[in-house]
Amino acid sequence: MISITTVQCETDILAIIALQQANLKQNVPIEVQASDGFVTVEHRHNVLQRMNQIMPRIIAKDATSKIIGYALSMPSEFGTAVPELHSLFSIINSLEYKEKPLKDYAYYVMGQSCVAIGFR
Repeated sequence: MISITTVQCETDILAIIALQQANLKQNVPIEVQASDGFVTVEHRHNVLQRMNQIMPRIIAKDATSKIIGYALSMPSEFGTAVPELHSLFSIINSLEYKEKPLKDYAYYVMGQSCVAIGFR
């Protein structure tokens, strides 16, 4: 059985990092990249911890409580915390909605999602 929950402890954050590392583009064989995909952004441990304090990360666990998937959303205030996302947040913050700059709204960006091999 698979359960969907949120990060509850440091072990969960470390498991997200391990799953992310296993699925980074440079760590995934080219044939697997073509069929299953990969992730490109490497989130630092301290950034994931801080993000989780503001908005707990969504995770999927298998019957043994091993993390087999995650979905990382990023509050706008973390737009400078991940260098690969600077340009994305810069573009978003230059846009307007209802004649008001988006940067003046509270928003988050739904970002990296990853599911372990064998559960895709």
